[in-house]
Amino acid sequence: MLERICPTCTHGNAPEAATCTACGVALEQPLVRTTASTLAQRLPALPARWRPAAQALALGAVALAVEAGAALLRPKSKATSTALARSESPTVRQPKVVRHRVSRTYRNGEVVWETHEETQWFEP
Repeated sequence: MLERICPTCTHGNAPEAATCTACGVALEQPLVRTTASTLAQRLPALPARWRPAAQALALGAVALAVEAGAALLRPKSKATSTALARSESPTVRQPKVVRHRVSRTYRNGEVVWETHEETQWFEP
């Protein structure tokens, strides 16, 4: 025999019953009640003119995080005194370009500003 169990009093009712015969609660209540006010409200979107600046800021933060992670993963060289390093190599050392980054700002599909950044490293 099939029964509909009341969610309030756990009384068994006929399958076609709309209300519980013991306590009178409606048997077809939704499991979750929705309220008129939500807990999390959607924030208003940023103005469209701020979008390029927000994207550039986010890209800069990601670039900094990547560089910090690469610096942590770079192998540590053996520590030597600077006096010994100078006496061993009397020739002028040439810088090695470790990082070169180009940042471009576009307006209406055309480049309006371009910045070149370069990090140099002197080999010991």
